[in-house]
Amino acid sequence: MADETAMFGFLPGADDDSNQQLREQEEAFAGKRGGTLWAVSADSGQKLSEIELDTIPVFDGMAAAGRRLFVSLNDGTVACWGKADR
Repeated sequence: MADETAMFGFLPGADDDSNQQLREQEEAFAGKRGGTLWAVSADSGQKLSEIELDTIPVFDGMAAAGRRLFVSLNDGTVACWGKADR
């Protein structure tokens, strides 16, 4: 989010555009701005669907099993998408 090349010489804590961008970037990395989960075609790379998340997934926190996708989220919850086997 922040233009890091424009950050050289900025004053930490000042109320300017550079510091606002850094605060927004920090919030995004902390998961405070939610996240987006995309399903992408393995053949074409085309986006198939998109789901908005309230928080970000934890690193390496996804697993697929039984036609479902399980995602561990930064807030301690686990989300699940998919169809039940019948």
